[in-house]
Amino acid sequence: MHDLQAQKKDLRKEMRQRQAEAYAQNPGVPILLRDRFLEAISLPSSCIVATIVAQGNEPSFSRLNEALLSAGHFLCLPVVHGPGQPLVFRAWVPGEKLVAGAFDIPEPEVSSPIMNPSIVLVPFLAFDRKLNRLGRGGGYYDRTIALLRSRGKVSAIGLGFAAQEVESVPAGPEDQRLDIIVTEKKVFRAV
Repeated sequence: MHDLQAQKKDLRKEMRQRQAEAYAQNPGVPILLRDRFLEAISLPSSCIVATIVAQGNEPSFSRLNEALLSAGHFLCLPVVHGPGQPLVFRAWVPGEKLVAGAFDIPEPEVSSPIMNPSIVLVPFLAFDRKLNRLGRGGGYYDRTIALLRSRGKVSAIGLGFAAQEVESVPAGPEDQRLDIIVTEKKVFRAV
């Protein structure tokens, strides 16, 4: 297990640099991600989509968020309740005031209703073609996706740069594979 954690730590360091380079070289990615997503993925009407507000060198989901809202879907953002806890999702509309939450991640105010998404858009540092993802190391999305899957059908969709693909992501039994990964160049689906 220690070896797995060491492999993940080393890969995270490398992938932060790769993500920063991809971010600097691809200013049009938010539009490309939106278009690739909308071409490849058909969502049920009026579904609840958990999304993110990009941080640092993450590609922005803003254009996709706007398109999903315009198509009649409902959006929510993750809220960290504490170490080792799954995420909670609160309703959000682009432009609404956000407050700094855990790790200074913007989140809706506590007065915003809690929602149960059927689609979870997931950021990542790295992914492989088996749809394993490497996150930032807190395990929040893994715990949350596992919980949502235990309650019913949910689709976990990763969005990121094509440059974040690696041959193999080190994964343990607690790591949740994604159902779909969308990059500006290609869509990968579980087989």
